Amino acid sequence: MGRVYPPPELNYASIMKPSDDEIQASLEPPGAGVPFLDRILGRFLLKPLVLRRTSWSESERRFCKAHEKVKQELALFAPETLTTRILVPPQKGLEDSSRYWSGAMCARHLTIVGREVEGLVVKLTRGESIRKVADTARLKPELSQNDPTSIEEYRVFGDTLFQRLDQTLGDRNARATFQHPWFGPMTAKEWASLYSIHTYVHLEQLRAIRKALGYG
Repeated sequence: MGRVYPPPELNYASIMKPSDDEIQASLEPPGAGVPFLDRILGRFLLKPLVLRRTSWSESERRFCKAHEKVKQELALFAPETLTTRILVPPQKGLEDSSRYWSGAMCARHLTIVGREVEGLVVKLTRGESIRKVADTARLKPELSQNDPTSIEEYRVFGDTLFQRLDQTLGDRNARATFQHPWFGPMTAKEWASLYSIHTYVHLEQLRAIRKALGYG
């Protein structure tokens, strides 16, 4: 019997490639947090030595710089690849479950977290009660939100974030705190500083995604 060849349309590469669901299932679940050592370093080094010592004006400067870099990075993506999910290597400050995102998902996440932090910061400076618990799992973008419109949404949010805060903050030195799941209780000033750093975390992710797409 002669050799049997596979049909020409059969693509073995596509057979061997894991599906999106398989890739996501191989990662830790949303909300699992960063590695234990990173949490310890964050709570006992980052928080007291950086977050606590960063002024409001410095947080604004850092955020505006990171925000502009994020916008520039997103502008380098070809429009058709903004929703392409890429598995990036592990990186500092990035939960394992967040490693398989697209550029649009990163932008959407920055908006989700930014709105959450903005609300927390305003309430803490005004002495208002906060009736919820911080949960990183609920801050992830849904797959239905993997949409290029997330880019413009993030641009509008970030362009005016600190302008809005300047108009709505109460006591900037308020000692009231809200519990971060990794770093413990944090004041409004510490939360504002953390969001600036958080933006840089996802800037690095965007760079890794763009590199994997062949634009780096």
